[in-house]
Amino acid sequence: MRTIAHSGDTAGTDVLIDCAARADLFIADACFWDKSIPYYLPPSRPD
Repeated sequence: MRTIAHSGDTAGTDVLIDCAARADLFIADACFWDKSIPYYLPPSRPD
């Protein structure tokens, strides 16, 4: 059995980190590059 986890609309939390570590595939929902929204994960920019 495989597990897919999705962050949904949330900020980063210890529970989210644990959930991502245990999943086979973790999908992180992030928002705008140039604007911060409370309770949302910020996207990371590829270098």
